[in-house]
Amino acid sequence: HSVGFKVIGRGRHADTTSELSWSDIKADLPKGGSTMTVADIMTKTVVSVGLGDSLQKARSLFKETAFHHLLVKEKGRLVGVVSDRDLLRHISPFVDSQLGRDRDRATLRKRVHQIMTRQAISASPDTTVAEAARIMLDSKVSCLPIVNQDGKVLGIVTSKDLLRCIVAGSVATPTSGEAEPAIG
Repeated sequence: HSVGFKVIGRGRHADTTSELSWSDIKADLPKGGSTMTVADIMTKTVVSVGLGDSLQKARSLFKETAFHHLLVKEKGRLVGVVSDRDLLRHISPFVDSQLGRDRDRATLRKRVHQIMTRQAISASPDTTVAEAARIMLDSKVSCLPIVNQDGKVLGIVTSKDLLRCIVAGSVATPTSGEAEPAIG
């Protein structure tokens, strides 16, 4: 069953109201779309923490940077991921309020290893953008650390990176009877 696409906004099909095939969409993507790799779109600057770092340190890093994911490394290798949402789930909402008590502030002394996702889904730099999107959707993750064969972190691809890649070509949305996947 093929999915039709309706173009929204810019691109050579912008005035078209008919459905387009995946071939039409791929033709407009940079570097041929499906052959573009994550190495082409990944963010090479990553922010990382260690297993024993406190949630206070993680919280500070999230506040200081524009990133939403911290990669957890041990001996230079990827061992997990912590998102800003993970952090919010594990610290007391009263930490910074006048209602906060010692036990609320104590949540910031927890360690990264206590809240991180241990089975980090990752990809190699030669993974295609289309494969990366499928992995992220199937795994229900919003980031994909990019690692070499030794587990050394080379970069990260997020759902925002995938959206930027789509916007660089034609912007399309599924128009079949299927629900649109939530990227998250």
